[in-house]
Amino acid sequence: MNPLISKKCYNLITGYLNKDMTLLEIGSGGSTINFCKLVKKMYSVESNDYWYDIVNKNIEKLSIDNVNYKFIKSNELDKNVGGIHWTYKMYEDYINYVSTLNTKFDIIFIDGMARQYCYLSCFNYIKEDGYVIIHDFYNNSNMQRMWNMDLLNKYYIEINSIKECYGKHKNTERGNDVIILKKRNIEYDITDIKILDFRLKKILYLENPLHLNSTYNYYNEFRNYLKRFCIFEICTPSNVFNKYKSFNPDFVFVGFGIFDCGNSSPNLNLKFINKPIYYILNKEYASLNKKLDWIKNNKCEKILTVHHNVNYIKEYSNCIVDRFMWSCNNGTFKKYDDIYKYDLIFSGVIRKDQTDNLRGKISNILFKIEDYKIYFTSSRKLNNVDYAKLLNWGKICLVTTGPADLVGTRFFEIMAGNKSMILCNRMSKDIYDNYLIDKFNCIMFDDENDFIDKFKYYIHHEQERKKIVNNAYDYFNNNLTWINQISKIIKNIK
Repeated sequence: MNPLISKKCYNLITGYLNKDMTLLEIGSGGSTINFCKLVKKMYSVESNDYWYDIVNKNIEKLSIDNVNYKFIKSNELDKNVGGIHWTYKMYEDYINYVSTLNTKFDIIFIDGMARQYCYLSCFNYIKEDGYVIIHDFYNNSNMQRMWNMDLLNKYYIEINSIKECYGKHKNTERGNDVIILKKRNIEYDITDIKILDFRLKKILYLENPLHLNSTYNYYNEFRNYLKRFCIFEICTPSNVFNKYKSFNPDFVFVGFGIFDCGNSSPNLNLKFINKPIYYILNKEYASLNKKLDWIKNNKCEKILTVHHNVNYIKEYSNCIVDRFMWSCNNGTFKKYDDIYKYDLIFSGVIRKDQTDNLRGKISNILFKIEDYKIYFTSSRKLNNVDYAKLLNWGKICLVTTGPADLVGTRFFEIMAGNKSMILCNRMSKDIYDNYLIDKFNCIMFDDENDFIDKFKYYIHHEQERKKIVNNAYDYFNNNLTWINQISKIIKNIK
């Protein structure tokens, strides 16, 4: 009985096996018959009764005695549906079989149903020096939706892979693609496995056509990360009616760009929609009441806002309002090197009417620290990667709240970079909430003179500066990534 694995893939996988190992196989087949010869002990679990009978007869016929073979039927009718149609409930017993074995494995080979859940359920049962191997990993039309790559990268490091897929690449055998993973030194959060079910919700996302590829990073990033949690379709005002009828979503999200409408309100009638509508409020400092009047005139399930004045928005609109926070793309905003070119960095618009002209006041007294290396500009002409590298090059970065005291994306871009320390204006608890915590993930100053004092202190106390930087990086990864923010939103939609 031959495995449905290409020769190239078979050779890569078996190169990790030896006679001292204990192997768990999730999803059986010809691999069961062949891999058991290469290891000391093998456990295998199958969810398809027809396939189980075939493999079991081969085990008996060949008198194989080092395989513990188990059949666990799915909790619902097994139609051999694949990919995004698998659910945790459907295969719960099968997914959690590993937890019943009281064993830590050298290798866990995943090649069956619900494999995206299995790579998480196996985390606590793989040895520190062991490997998780997932077959047919790359042969999916939507990798993010199938695997939730942020979760996978949270728990595992890719060690090796074959990415060429049957049907996608010429002259490629069936069963050619595979990924080999090693676990990270991190504590497993059992609730993460539930995230994989959230993507089954169908969301129609309404966006301004001018912002489908917006220069505002958070417009695009929010949409791109939301796609990982749902079956997603995007539409514009011109085709929202037809898209709504054809897609039949569970929910409608009204995106950031719809509220990027200057001093007016959106000119759009959504009364034909009979599904819950979630409004992602934006530019709250411009004609907020007009925007809320427009929402009131349409159906509203919930308003989502990054602004701190949730109570006012709730009272005025008579809607449910949740505060969330934007984040940043931590694939772009990351640590690039160990080089520091500047002691202080600031890049941002200077407006007299913003935060009592605090940025302008600081700009006027920079002569007090003129002996330090300073990069201070009110214009930004860099692309995202070069801008992220610039933030990396500063030991301290000046950041202040924006119009209407909004907490901007700059805070999170710096946290994700794990290089620069945030030096920001002190604001009340309701504005910063638990996003910014003084002397933990940032240092707050009271006025421009206190800014100078705090800068001089931390530029000369490197260990204390680094501690704040590292705290901010860890806090960002654990609480403030787009995955964190959007998963909270998805958990609360009904």
